[in-house]
Amino acid sequence: MSKGIDYSKWDNIDCSSSDEEEDTTTAAMSAMSLQKQQQQQQPAAQPAARKTHDPKHVHKLVQKRYNELRQEGQDTRNAMIKAREEFGLDQFDGQDAGKQVASMFGMPM
Repeated sequence: MSKGIDYSKWDNIDCSSSDEEEDTTTAAMSAMSLQKQQQQQQPAAQPAARKTHDPKHVHKLVQKRYNELRQEGQDTRNAMIKAREEFGLDQFDGQDAGKQVASMFGMPM
């Protein structure tokens, strides 16, 4: 037969707050306050499309924002215009689309 578990040693354990626990709590609180300070010091966040130049990533961000605007009740045209404006894609770069395609295929124009 098995003897059961002896719980007598648990009566001798001091469960009061220890210095180690206070140090850990203090360190965690200071780390959180440091993160908050760093977030406050950073300038206002720019749209993510301006930080990255990957067209696929930018497209996903614009599409996500467009869907959010559509769910808010905006019509399709205004939702796309606003989503593109927020990510800086509303500006015309001055190059003709035909010339861009021709350059992709190595054709001089």
